[in-house]
Amino acid sequence: MDDLEIAKAIVSRLSREQISQLTLHIASLTANPQNSPPPIPPPKLTTGHTAHRLTIEFCESTAGSFGQVLSAAKAAPHYTARDEHKKTWHSASWPELNFPECLPLVSALSSLRNKRCIIDGSERDWTEVFGFANCAADRSRSYRPTHYCFGKDGRSINPWGCIHARMEWSEWARWFTYGRFEKAGFLGGSRLIWIFDKGRIRHELENSIFSVRYCPHLNTELIAAVLNTLPDKLDVEKSSDWKFHESFEAAPGRPKIVKKERSEDFTFTNEFYADGVCPVGLDAFRDLLRKSFRQANMPDTLLLELLD
Repeated sequence: MDDLEIAKAIVSRLSREQISQLTLHIASLTANPQNSPPPIPPPKLTTGHTAHRLTIEFCESTAGSFGQVLSAAKAAPHYTARDEHKKTWHSASWPELNFPECLPLVSALSSLRNKRCIIDGSERDWTEVFGFANCAADRSRSYRPTHYCFGKDGRSINPWGCIHARMEWSEWARWFTYGRFEKAGFLGGSRLIWIFDKGRIRHELENSIFSVRYCPHLNTELIAAVLNTLPDKLDVEKSSDWKFHESFEAAPGRPKIVKKERSEDFTFTNEFYADGVCPVGLDAFRDLLRKSFRQANMPDTLLLELLD
């Protein structure tokens, strides 16, 4: 029985007064769209920082690579050297958090132990600030560095522009199960609508990219645009770009799906529990990326390369 037949069956059981009240209610909603619930504002990422001055200090060393370290330090906008506890300490400073310019020094210092990172006068943990350095070095050695962050150089592409997000666009990606199903249709039908839990997705993103939050290639505007552009709701049964994510274990919130499927000359019944959704192909990915790039003012040239 489809939605129309269900509606007819329900209406046939209503009195004239009930039908009249229902008609007036629907008319009032149509005439006064302001009565509808307000749209949920897009979630905002909280990974930004307000620091401005960066200083890197390191001690004199007999390491063979120290000449390269010293050359990189002297290329900074401000360089000084001083004696401290009978040792010479070198200091390189940038008036702004210009990580692309300091990366050569950071990479050269990777094997040295006596080093410090100071942001706005406060010493910070080296690994916490420069947790992105190794990844950035791999990116620079990539054949197409602009593709590296989106995972296009590997097997799992992502829409966030950061491989550390660990949220790829694939059938097995767990973030497509972050949400819940709701029944839809006239007066509560049997069709299932998937509601993405964008709050949980945002939370997972913030945790995943926290260790690389100072990366100069991290674009939080794009990440926020993707999260905002991702559909709030999906009518899976009416979409050719999405399907149910199958699970064979029953659990609360997992509706049972019974589908008639055909393989060559055979028709069979496929029964499973749905614990989320998953994309079919890359059409939805392309559409999501186009809209997100436009919203984040990203260049069309990079978009065309990624969608090629």
